[in-house]
Formats: sequence, C-alpha cells, structure tokens
Amino acid sequence: ATCSPCGSNCIYPFSMCCSNCCVSRSSSCCGIRGYDTKFSMCCDGKIVSRFGLSPACCGTRGYDTKFSMCCNGKIVSRSGLSPSCCGTRGYDTKFSMCCDGKIVSRFGLSPACCGTRGYDTKFSMCCNGKIVSRSGLSPSCCGIRGYDTKFSMCCDGKIVSRFGLSPACCGTRGYDTKFSMCCNGKIVSRSGLSPSCCGTRGYDTKFSMCCDGKIVSRFGLSPACCGTRGYDTKFSMCCNGKIVSRSGLSPSCCGTRGYDTKFSMCCNGEIVSRSGLSPACCGTRGYDTKFSMCCNGKIVSRSGLSPACCGTRGYDTKFSMCCDGVINSRSGLSPACCCTKAYDTRFRKCCSGCRIC
Repeated sequence: ATCSPCGSNCIYPFSMCCSNCCVSRSSSCCGIRGYDTKFSMCCDGKIVSRFGLSPACCGTRGYDTKFSMCCNGKIVSRSGLSPSCCGTRGYDTKFSMCCDGKIVSRFGLSPACCGTRGYDTKFSMCCNGKIVSRSGLSPSCCGIRGYDTKFSMCCDGKIVSRFGLSPACCGTRGYDTKFSMCCNGKIVSRSGLSPSCCGTRGYDTKFSMCCDGKIVSRFGLSPACCGTRGYDTKFSMCCNGKIVSRSGLSPSCCGTRGYDTKFSMCCNGEIVSRSGLSPACCGTRGYDTKFSMCCNGKIVSRSGLSPACCGTRGYDTKFSMCCDGVINSRSGLSPACCCTKAYDTRFRKCCSGCRIC
C-alpha cells in the first residue's frame, strides 16, 4: 500500500494517521493500514477476518479459541475439555500427557514422564531414563536400577546391603562406620578411640602418628614428623630431614645441623660465632658491621665515615673514589674518573685512549 504522509490534508473525521501515513478513517490501525475491529483483526501486521465469538491470532492467521488453539504457530483443533499443546499438536490433559514432545496415555492416578514414556509413580519410578518397579517403602535409584534404601545402599553405582546402624560406602563396598573405616578405598578396623587413616592403614592418633605414609609412635607432649620419623619438638628439631637436639633458647637450623642464634649464626651452611653487636655474614665467615665490611667476599676494615668497597678493598668516599677497581684521591671540587684515573672536570677532560688532557 502507498503511503501519503500525514499533514493538513489528513482531515478529521474522514481520515486518520497510521504510522505517519494518512488513511481512510476506520476503527484502528494495522501498520500503515486501517481496519474495522468489528469484522477484522491485526495479526503480526496483517489484517485478517475475525473468527467466531472468541477470535485470536496465531502468527499471521486468525482462529476461534472456542474450537481451535495455537500450538507453536500452528492452528489445531481443541482436544477434549482440558486441551493443551505438545509441540505443534494438541491433546487432552485428562487422558494424555506430553513427554519430551511425544503424546502418551496417562498412567494411573500419579502419572509422570520418563523420557518419552509415561508411568505411574505409585508403582514405578524413573531411573536414568529407564522405568523400573518401586522397591520397598523407601525406593531410590542406583544407576538404572531401583533399590530399597531401608535394606540396601548404592555404592559407586553398585547396590550392596546396608551394614549395621551407621552404614557407609567405601568404593563399591559397604561397611559399618561404628566398627570400620575407609582408608583410600580399603576397609580397615577402627583403631582405638581416635582413629584415622595413614595411606591404606588405620591407627590411633592418641598413641601414633602418620609420617609420610608411615605409622610411628608419638614422641613426648609435642610430637611432630621429620620425614618418616617422629620426634618431640620440646627437645629436638628437624633440620632438612635430620633430627637434631635443640640448641639453646633460640634454636635454628643450618643445613642439617642445629645452633643457638643467640651465640652463633649460619653463613652459607657454616655455623660461626656472632661477631659484635651488629653481626653479618661474608661468605662463610662472620664479622661486625660496626667495624668491618664485606667487599666481594673479603672482610676489610671500615674506612672513615663514608665507607664503600672498591673490588676487595675498602675506602672512604669523602676523600677517595673508585675508578675501574683502582682507588684514587678525589680531584678537586668536580672529580670524575677517566678509566682508572681521577681528574677535576673543571680544568681537565678525559680524551681517547684514557688520556687526561
């Protein structure tokens, strides 16, 4: 249909504006066209005739809801007194049901779907898409099989008998947690009042402990593990997998040996005496940073108030400077290095070949 834009030519009461198009006056608009709602209706932008006393749209088509229904865009006859849709088909919910898009008969008083099949939940149950008989008063599923939870249990997809008053699963086997326990898939007897697992074995945590998969006796009041061995942390300590005696009040490890940090220190794996009030390490030796310093692994005396290192030697930066590993006196007010020599940049310069010119 052609569109004449709305404007002064669209005169009431002979015309009306539909989507900015001037059309002959009627009851309502359908896109850019007008229609009489008494005889027609607008279905998805298309004008169609009204159907019956209860008209409705199904896509671009009209139908009478008293005799038909719209199922996923398709007009179908109403089915019975309780009609409904199953995909593009109609059915009566009083006698049928829709199971995964398939119409099937209702089963019993408690109907339900199992995939595309129907069943009565009073006598059957659905186990992973398979209809099976209800098992006992407390039915449940184990894979595609049914069982009575009062007498059996499902262990990793296998139905086994319930064990005792506190049943549980250990892999595909059942056991009574009151007398046994499951250790890495193996059923073992409960050990003592504080049972636990160590690999596939059980032990009593009150008297033993598990060290790297090995059961060992508890040592003292503060037991701990050192590899596969046990020790008492009150009297011993574990240094890189070796049990050694605690050293003094401030014990620590230096490799596989113990020492007292109050009197000694560990320098690159060697135990040395603490040097002065400000001890530090220089390689495998100790020194007092208040009086000495470490220059490339060599202990040297602190030089002046502004000490520094030049290779393995010390110097005072206030009076000297380090030029390529050689200590030189500071030259003037603007000292600089020219290779291994020092000069005053105010009066001289560094020329090619490390010459001061």
